[in-house]
Amino acid sequence: MIAAVTGSLADCGLNIRDSTMTLLGGHIAMMLLVAGELDSAELLKRLGTPDLVISTSAVEARRHFCDEGGGLGYVLTVHGPDRPGIISAISAVLADDGGNITGMSSRLSGRLYVLIADVELPKDVDVAALMRRLAATGASLDSDITFRPVEPELL
Repeated sequence: MIAAVTGSLADCGLNIRDSTMTLLGGHIAMMLLVAGELDSAELLKRLGTPDLVISTSAVEARRHFCDEGGGLGYVLTVHGPDRPGIISAISAVLADDGGNITGMSSRLSGRLYVLIADVELPKDVDVAALMRRLAATGASLDSDITFRPVEPELL
């Protein structure tokens, strides 16, 4: 499916600028930011098949703080029992300090819930205090949370 969709985009002269693709509940889920001369209605006509659910809209690409040298990149992981409210609790702690989750995946493996998130923080955040709040939130969820800086040489 990924080959078919991306091949069709290339055939239309569209360039994929940013993307995320994953297997989600047995379905392929894709979000693509493409650039080119084709409008949304024409793109839908060319890609539309009964097997695909597609929505399109024209958007302006925005830069993240880290892309502009104005922020800090981190990776957050959570391991613990599955329960409602895990993402809500953790994202609230990050948002309180102006943090953004820029990518996230989670899986349930038996009774173990695993979450991995890419996080951007403003430069002026007290990271040690944030880590203490994340640890306390993890403890309240019976989960282990790790939070480490992204290693730029690996990007």
